[in-house]
Amino acid sequence: MGSRKNNNSSSYDYSFKILLIGDSGVGKSSLVLSFISQQYLQDLSPTIGVDFKMKLLTFGGKRMKLTIWDTAGQERFGSLTSSYYRGAHGIILVYDVTRRETFTNLSEIWAKEVEIYSTNHDCIRILVGNKVDRDSERAVTVEEGIALAREHKCLFFECSARTRANVQQCFKELISKIVEVPSLLDKGSAIVKKQVLEKKQMCRAENSMVSALLDGTNSTDIYKEWVVSLDSTFNPVSSPQPVITINGQFPGPLINATTNDFVHVNLFNNLDESLLFTWNGIQQRLNSWQDGVSGTNCPIQPGKNWTYVFETKDQIGTFTYFPSINFQKVAGGFGPIQVNNRVVIAVPFATPEAEFDLLIGDWFSADYRVVRSSIQGKFMSYGAVPDVILMNGKGPYGLPNSKEHESFTVTKGKTYRFRISNVGTFFSFNFRIQSHLMVLVETEGSYTNQITLDSLDVHVGQSYSVLVTAIQDESDYYMVATPKLLNTSDSSPLVAKGVLHYANYVGTVSGPLPSEPNPYDIDFSVDQAKSIRWNLTAGAARPNPQGTFNVTNITLSKTFILHGSISEIDGLSRYTVNNVSYFTPNTPLKLADQFVNGSVVYQLDAFPVDSINDAATYGVSVVTGVHKGWLEIVFKNDLYVMDSWHLDGFGFYVVGFGDGDWTPESRTSYNLYDPVVRSTVQVYPQRWTAVYVFLDNPGMWNLRSQHSVNWYLGQELYIRVHDPDPNPAKEKPPPQKRMFDDQSNAPIASPFAQPSPLLPDSPAPQVAISPPFPQPIAPSNAPIASPIAQPSPLLPESPAPQVAISPPFPQPIAPSNAPIASPIAQPSPLLPGSPAPQVAVLPPFPQPIAPSPQSGW
Repeated sequence: MGSRKNNNSSSYDYSFKILLIGDSGVGKSSLVLSFISQQYLQDLSPTIGVDFKMKLLTFGGKRMKLTIWDTAGQERFGSLTSSYYRGAHGIILVYDVTRRETFTNLSEIWAKEVEIYSTNHDCIRILVGNKVDRDSERAVTVEEGIALAREHKCLFFECSARTRANVQQCFKELISKIVEVPSLLDKGSAIVKKQVLEKKQMCRAENSMVSALLDGTNSTDIYKEWVVSLDSTFNPVSSPQPVITINGQFPGPLINATTNDFVHVNLFNNLDESLLFTWNGIQQRLNSWQDGVSGTNCPIQPGKNWTYVFETKDQIGTFTYFPSINFQKVAGGFGPIQVNNRVVIAVPFATPEAEFDLLIGDWFSADYRVVRSSIQGKFMSYGAVPDVILMNGKGPYGLPNSKEHESFTVTKGKTYRFRISNVGTFFSFNFRIQSHLMVLVETEGSYTNQITLDSLDVHVGQSYSVLVTAIQDESDYYMVATPKLLNTSDSSPLVAKGVLHYANYVGTVSGPLPSEPNPYDIDFSVDQAKSIRWNLTAGAARPNPQGTFNVTNITLSKTFILHGSISEIDGLSRYTVNNVSYFTPNTPLKLADQFVNGSVVYQLDAFPVDSINDAATYGVSVVTGVHKGWLEIVFKNDLYVMDSWHLDGFGFYVVGFGDGDWTPESRTSYNLYDPVVRSTVQVYPQRWTAVYVFLDNPGMWNLRSQHSVNWYLGQELYIRVHDPDPNPAKEKPPPQKRMFDDQSNAPIASPFAQPSPLLPDSPAPQVAISPPFPQPIAPSNAPIASPIAQPSPLLPESPAPQVAISPPFPQPIAPSNAPIASPIAQPSPLLPGSPAPQVAVLPPFPQPIAPSPQSGW
């Protein structure tokens, strides 16, 4: 987790960076803990990437802040740690006196890295032999340690983190040597740094000074190492199934950042299929390359890794992350993101006693790959009904199959911030806490007018912050989430139940569950949604009040009217937008845009943005968004169930909700004074929702349904916001190491040359690619070859690959199990007996022969 920077230079005189290096398991983390907290913890798990600790102390009458970087010692993290040498005032090289190879590696690996990467050539180095409490197992003598220290011009200590022997002396000696070196003392001086900053500020106008103080100069780099795996031991409700975990955790670990921080996530894919992660609500300013969806990134192949680097530029709030392709979110892999205010920006409420992340979502008890296959028949997309609702990956309290339940401990009289997110796939839910009220304060990066609620509707993909004060008698109280548009009993697994536990209470939770509003009362939910409004006077990421940026007098550049529905294409149920189901091409749209201006991969603006095609089709849907123009989007839900929409890269100004069909006259009902700004908005059955978006963020941006089945089966499109200025300050260039480098030995597949999840055991259509065909890896400064069988503008001298698809393509076979009944007893446009919509495939889209949704690599 990244350190928080203190901008008050008067709180210390000097700030020094200390770096610990050495092999994994030598006790670096234990040494730091022993020094920082005067304690030793046994059996610490290995450090992943880097950990940060800070210690304030007084030395020689001067106040000092030590930032201690505890880095991973595993060989695979060698390249990761290299960047941390920069600016270090002191380096501690640690070995284990009982393991000779850790001593040898200091000379052969670590000392060499210090020489190569250290930017402070006067930095003080100490060689430390740890674990001297195990002297009977010693494999390195004291004399050998002294000799190596002399060879590399280091101080030398032997320590024991377990007994704390010599630990304090080691760090104090390091500090005393640092302050004896004038160059290090100057670099660490808070006064000198302040003087340099003031000199720069004097050369700038007032606005520039504020920008320098509040912008990226206060950012922190946060480094994460994630290993993504399938784990069959979690089984939240005792049903054996694979769960996607991150570093063995489900849900995944918290990303805790501050405005303008840079987050580095080195992600290792240990699954048996490709993987991408998206950062739901993080706007990726000028950098859609890091968005982690199929239109911007090639997937991370099994056994490979990829490092996402994104900035929380000008953002605060509550967000989530999750896998974005292959229906994998259904199996987990999700986790919380917190973006905190900088200390110079006031938060519009008192600091709570503590903060709790509460990820609530529906869950299938079956293997996600089985569910993925089952939803692709003619009517099965209506039958994808989850089995249970979880809280932080735990089953409902009192459910016999739940292995454990979620519980939060509070102290009477204290106030707590709950960050609540709907990480599910289908159900909206209503959340409430027995005998406690909630004060709504924030949603997805916007501070809201503070309203008091006894229950809160949270739709798929949405996040909120509420304040809860523990004012009741000391006891245990139910926390409950119940699905919308579904009748349930208190004992239903679809009623999530956790416990709010008062610290001094001994007993168990009792009493009836807090009553819920009528789950079918849509007007109640709409009224609540309309009451959630922007706090115009609060600052957020910037000192300007949020209300500085308003929509009262804007000029619209375009209007999109998007109907979300379901249609039958070639005998298969597909979700559509304006009767077009998105077809994922082999080449990510952003790559195609970069290297061939999108040609042969998609046809810009072929998608109908304000009308519905007569016949359902597949399409690579990419539309133009006018750079720095205001876009109006009207989402119309033609289904009889809830939907929610999300746009990467931007925030929605939620200006209106309405019943029936939208018309231009509907604008008279808009709230243009204080519409809340958020990244995910709900659309009620047979109703519309209207939003405004300011398209000031160039890139290729995904607009999608947040419902997993809808998204997987085609309810998405991309908005291309283009700035022709090649200045990298206007839009960031592609990463130097693009993700398709991981596929250097893999042939490029035909769009259909893959096993179809519709037919897990059926052979894929035969595809022959005749040589010569360019390898998918081009030099870093060369264009990428298009995977589509057309004459390549990238390689004008090379013949186009010959592609033949041998018929017959296998017809989809209905799953053996009967479809699950829809929980909503409403007419379906695909009920047996109703005519199927006519299907036409419009050029230049490929013939839709049962394409695998979100596949193609």
